[in-house]
Amino acid sequence: AERHSPTPAQCSRSREEEKGLLDAALAMNTWEHRYVGPLMHDRIIGALELCCRLGEMLLIQNWRVDWETHTIGIPGHTTKDKENRRIPFDPNGRLAAILSRCGRLGPNAFVFGTDKGEYVASFKTAWESLLLVANGYDTKRTKPGARVDLAKLRQIDLHWHDLRHEGACRLLAD
Repeated sequence: AERHSPTPAQCSRSREEEKGLLDAALAMNTWEHRYVGPLMHDRIIGALELCCRLGEMLLIQNWRVDWETHTIGIPGHTTKDKENRRIPFDPNGRLAAILSRCGRLGPNAFVFGTDKGEYVASFKTAWESLLLVANGYDTKRTKPGARVDLAKLRQIDLHWHDLRHEGACRLLAD
């Protein structure tokens, strides 16, 4: 399918969706949500600003952040196309604040891992809960260990990979 630059109305809507997701992430800083809100907040910003795949993003360690060139190295062995990449970041932007804060955890810490810098392979449950909170739905499960309401998630129809595409559209629009 041919892709086109987003219209002003689409950009406005996507900015509103972003704000809703970020606000929901901050609201999820409670025991009920296992305090994942701030981590999800940072991950959303990372997805929108890095435009890389989830697996690539989760493998970024602090030692790959080059503060002199304001780039992040993505090694080819973690990418779908097996190509090494360098992704630029704004040294005064919101991603830089996240990188700086996570940098204090040491060079081997994973930027988008746990609050202690440990690797996280997936955060599907947190993402699903975030979508529900951002859209005004209850996140309580019918029984312990049950999945969230999949019918509501289908109605919301927003996937993590959509953030990658949104970030790329913004780069093209700029």
